[in-house]
Amino acid sequence: MAKFFIHRPVLAIVISLIILLSGAVCIYSLPVAQYPAITPPVIQLDADYAGANAQVLEETVASCIEQQINGAEGMLYMRSICANSGHYTLQVTFDLSRDQDMAMVDVQNRLSKATPLLPTEVTQSGVSVKKQSTQQLLYLNFYSGDGSRDDLFVSNYCVINIIDQLARLNGVGSAAILVGQRDYSMRIWIKPDVLAKLGVTVDDIVGAIQTQNVQAAAGSIGDPPQKAGVEFQYPVNVKGRLTTPEEFGNVIIRTQPNGAYLRVRDVARVELGANTYSTKGQFNGNSSVVIAIYQQPSANAVALAKSVKAKLAELSKSFPTGINYTVTYDATIFVVKSIEEVVQTLFEAIVLVLIVVFVFLGNFRATLVPILAVPVSLVGTFAGFAALGFSINLLTMFGMVLAVGIVVDDAIVVVEAVELHIEHGLPPMEATEKAMDEVSGPVMAIALVLCAVFVPVAFMGGMTGVMYKQFAITLAVSVLLSALVALTMTPALCSLLLRPRSEKGIIDYLFGWFFKLFDIVFGWFTHLYTAIVRFLVKNLIVSFLIIGAVYYGAYHLATTTPTGFIPMEDQGIVLISCTLPSGASLERTEAVVNKLDEIMKKHSDAVENTIGLVGYNIMQGNMSSNAGAVIGALKDWDERTTPETQLRGLIGAMTKEASEIKEASTVVFCPPPVPGLGMSSALTMEFQDRSGGEIMPMFLAAKDFIAKVNQRQDIFTSAYTMFNPAIPMLKVDVDRDKLQNLQIPVKSAFLAMQINLGGYFINQFNQFGRTWRVMMQAESAYRRDPSDIGSIYLRSQNGSMVPLSTVTTVNQTTGPEVVLRYNLYRTVEVNASTKTGISSGQGIATIEELASKLPNQYGFEWTGMAYQEKQASGQTMVILGLGLVFVFLFLAAQYESWGIPFAVLLSMPTVVLGALLGVNAAGLDMNIYVQIGILTLIGLSAKNAILIVEYAKMNYDGGMDLIEATVEGARIRFRPILMTSFAFILGVLPLAQAQGASAACRAALGVSVMCGMLAATLVGIFIIPVLYVTVQGLIVLVTGDQRKLTNIQNEATATEEKAAITPAQTEVKAEAKDAAIPSTKANLGQAENSTKGEKTAAKEANNQHAQVDLDKKD
Repeated sequence: MAKFFIHRPVLAIVISLIILLSGAVCIYSLPVAQYPAITPPVIQLDADYAGANAQVLEETVASCIEQQINGAEGMLYMRSICANSGHYTLQVTFDLSRDQDMAMVDVQNRLSKATPLLPTEVTQSGVSVKKQSTQQLLYLNFYSGDGSRDDLFVSNYCVINIIDQLARLNGVGSAAILVGQRDYSMRIWIKPDVLAKLGVTVDDIVGAIQTQNVQAAAGSIGDPPQKAGVEFQYPVNVKGRLTTPEEFGNVIIRTQPNGAYLRVRDVARVELGANTYSTKGQFNGNSSVVIAIYQQPSANAVALAKSVKAKLAELSKSFPTGINYTVTYDATIFVVKSIEEVVQTLFEAIVLVLIVVFVFLGNFRATLVPILAVPVSLVGTFAGFAALGFSINLLTMFGMVLAVGIVVDDAIVVVEAVELHIEHGLPPMEATEKAMDEVSGPVMAIALVLCAVFVPVAFMGGMTGVMYKQFAITLAVSVLLSALVALTMTPALCSLLLRPRSEKGIIDYLFGWFFKLFDIVFGWFTHLYTAIVRFLVKNLIVSFLIIGAVYYGAYHLATTTPTGFIPMEDQGIVLISCTLPSGASLERTEAVVNKLDEIMKKHSDAVENTIGLVGYNIMQGNMSSNAGAVIGALKDWDERTTPETQLRGLIGAMTKEASEIKEASTVVFCPPPVPGLGMSSALTMEFQDRSGGEIMPMFLAAKDFIAKVNQRQDIFTSAYTMFNPAIPMLKVDVDRDKLQNLQIPVKSAFLAMQINLGGYFINQFNQFGRTWRVMMQAESAYRRDPSDIGSIYLRSQNGSMVPLSTVTTVNQTTGPEVVLRYNLYRTVEVNASTKTGISSGQGIATIEELASKLPNQYGFEWTGMAYQEKQASGQTMVILGLGLVFVFLFLAAQYESWGIPFAVLLSMPTVVLGALLGVNAAGLDMNIYVQIGILTLIGLSAKNAILIVEYAKMNYDGGMDLIEATVEGARIRFRPILMTSFAFILGVLPLAQAQGASAACRAALGVSVMCGMLAATLVGIFIIPVLYVTVQGLIVLVTGDQRKLTNIQNEATATEEKAAITPAQTEVKAEAKDAAIPSTKANLGQAENSTKGEKTAAKEANNQHAQVDLDKKD
């Protein structure tokens, strides 16, 4: 194959150009994302049970639904929230391989079995099932810059004119107001004392509005069938639903004895207000409506963010005066910045690699070959992305960076071999042909071995499997393309560009002195290396002691290095969550949020904008009057270069400052490294009561467990829970006997309390092209104090007004604001943050050790990132083991031997030792990037071993002594091994020194592969010859010396071919003038190459024997 392209250079270049152009075209069409689709799909169910508290909701709704949903195909876990507001939310998380549409169908089918068991009020309002997007893409703040518009107007302008248009954009999972929502509602504010004086009950007002605010279909005049003669049909329109506060105020409640009308406006204040006032939003401390944009799992995040911003720019042209907006946080900035950093690293790697090649080869023409060959393999890989459905993400780009040092190896191996034969006096064409005869096998073997390492990855599932696949297949595609280029374009370029060193150019005049000095120094190192190798292969006891130390070190570090999953990243955002004492009002929470906002503003050198969330529990995702948070959008990474402005410094400083706020407990944190897996990067566990007991004992047990976790200050900075079962509440005991005596229905008492205290949904009205709610509630002055409950009046059968205080007793009590459930059990969600330098794996192990001592009725499960880490923890050794098996099989096929591959495989602990030494020295953990790096290093270390073993075996099979054959093979390959290894090491150096966006994962990968390759280069090159001598010696000991006398056979074969082909040469020369016959030309080339090859082989053999003699003298 290689010889064909040596004689057809144009064809070889055309093939490479096609690969290059295909990849270049695909670059612009590929989606860009932080990670591939690794967030598990989620299906969410929502239901409402008006008037039910959290515990009633759990018993009547949650248990029925979850019993049926449990066991859905591909389900990982489910988590539900039962709130005192009567709202129930269930999120079912599925395996990554499960199609989200099919999962939703499955959940809907299972829900249908539970529907007959639900309360009628729940089924009437409906249970919604939807695909839930958990990846927050953008935070948008809408506000009135000049203060001319209130929150009510801003919120409803967003609902009517903005949110729906954003939600229709392709790729948007959902667009919703996070806090500050003020949907229009016709608010009827009643005055209980006025109602009592007039003898009116809330039932009277509700009934009046329901009967007079109706949508009527009045029909039409002239509808058929009619007698002949009807010429027109007239639709009849009547005023059905009311639309204005004045119209609702004019609703007649009753006719007074004097004939006057008692209207709603006489007993209540009517206004167009908001449906709920339970949350507030802030932007840099000022009132704002906060909108969150969630992306669909398969969406192109960068393209989607651009389309959302473009749509907002278009809509803003028609904004009314006083309405402004700001894209406060954009998650894609981190993605784009990360990709830019990796691309910069890629170019730095290419430059460093080419410098190494130039220094080692000392020839510009020789360096030009890798310069032309490397881009073909790298750019062509993007065409593979398009075919495989990959995106341009951190993992694929990391693969590209490592590929730089790998793909250049093939070009170096070819060029170095050709240069060697040119130095021995062969013309470039013949030198290229002979070199390709020698290196084609190793080039293909190296490519196949590197790919073989990643074969097991294709069978992995889950998040870890996807991450491994993206990285591994990127490397595999680039390596295969590199091998193709090395067998086609590279030899063609070598035959065209390379010349004998006697032909000096301007580079030789400028840098000739340096190259001479380098060759002298390198020659000395080569002699030293050869002498050490000869000593080691002759003194196996010393060698085995060294190998044993390497093995022990690798094993010790592999078992003691802290484990992790995905390192915490500075994503350009920091959050502070606050929780006030139970029952704290929204006003008190807002005051604390303002203080947290001031803390953020103190760090103006790092924080660009802030978002305030008042009345929203960001950790649990539910509304709560005593919870709030402030989100700080940070400045660009280039502007935050000091330790104080980087993420860890900010978290430390803000934690200290926030702890001084005595009114609330605060937590400073950053989002998880994988979007969509929880809100915090802390470890999240679910403390479960599996006995079905009461909530308070479970909470006390969980609190005791949290205290034990916090005692481990060597591991954790803090452990906490947002759950509180002791929210101050009022318990109203109704005297049903008295109500019966007064002939007042119990339902009327409950309804009166619901309407006055909590608000009551009467019916609907239409305005601005939408349907809104009509709500009735007591004025705020009548529901400020527990004693106000007694001031609500009921009407007895005889028409007298009876205060609730005569039929009820109000007592103080406590209860949970929400009830959390996880996989069918009540749970307390516990978060634990590990100290700097302590891995998440150490934190998980510590918590599991403490949890093993829990009473039998309690248990725990991991969720979010911790769950994924536990799922991945058992796969690493399996992957590495299978990788070694596949490498062994490929090498056995390559060498046609079951023994020789062990000489390659037994050298691989060297890279493990080096990688883990670097990881521990840098204070890192063995996270998924380190594991990927070690997997890659297995293939790369095999490459060095293959180069030495291949030549040693060739020499041994050619009749040389085993030790001399091994030493000679190591000497010949010393230069190309160092060249390729240092090219790779310098290629990943920018990764190891990463700063800015995605620096943590780049550093983890860079440090591990750089240190592992250093160990393979500085230690492995001495171990490999020893292992080959040992393995080959054992083979000879067991099977005897089976070497073939290749020199004798080659001479006999060459003589026969010469005698057989000589007549053909004459014939071909005679016919070549008229027509060219391809097959005859091929025979001619083979004959000429055979003849020249004999001379070259003899010359090389003499040189080798002469060198061996010199080595012996040394």
